Amino acid sequence: LPPGGSPVTVSGSAERGAKVTVNGKPVTPNLVGKFTVQVPVPRDADEFEVTARATDSKGFETVVVRRLSK
Repeated sequence: LPPGGSPVTVSGSAERGAKVTVNGKPVTPNLVGKFTVQVPVPRDADEFEVTARATDSKGFETVVVRRLSK
């Protein structure tokens, strides 16, 4: 985890037209499906979880979970 409430950068790629969320908030991939978003980390967190979900046009979902700790 970064020190003292600093955000972490989450980036990835998804199929074109997929609906993407990171920690429940919508993210808009660019024209080739790549995305980057800053996720705030609570100031006094010892552990933090980032969940990225992508649902393609056929309804198939991919979920990636990363747990961060000090």
